[in-house]
Amino acid sequence: MIRFLHYFGLLLIAAALWHCSPRTAVSTSPSTYTEDLSAYRPQLPDSFLEIAAPSDLPDRGAYVVPRNDKSAELYEALQRVAEENRQRQVPVYMIQIYSGRSREEANNVRQQVYSVLPELKPELAYRAPNFRVLIGRYADRVEANKPLTQLKAHFPGAILVPERIYLEPQDQ
Repeated sequence: MIRFLHYFGLLLIAAALWHCSPRTAVSTSPSTYTEDLSAYRPQLPDSFLEIAAPSDLPDRGAYVVPRNDKSAELYEALQRVAEENRQRQVPVYMIQIYSGRSREEANNVRQQVYSVLPELKPELAYRAPNFRVLIGRYADRVEANKPLTQLKAHFPGAILVPERIYLEPQDQ
């Protein structure tokens, strides 16, 4: 008897769901799929479609010319800040793996870095009278420690050097 009541209850739920669901037309053709969703679209009354006439709009009065416009002063201040930022230097740490007078040797060391750790991008810098091969720009010593230990295995003379670089403008 209990089993009969369970089946009857499931049959009632299935009939209610089938009866209450909106009817949509679905095409099951594999090449094109179309579905009529008009049953789900809200129906607006015709009064929503009427456009207010200009006479119905409130009168806002005559145009008032602004007297305290500060946009030119703000623009000049922003330009000053941008110029100061272009001149600002920030401290960074770089890994130096070569320093010497030979450009050829510096280029050879640079190529060795590419073969050992290709993800690093070594830079060749010239500060008279020496050529230097530098890697990375790290904000602090802790951040630079992991690549430095990796490089020391292949380049025992690698050291961490503090540098000051100019901020590069970012494209907007």
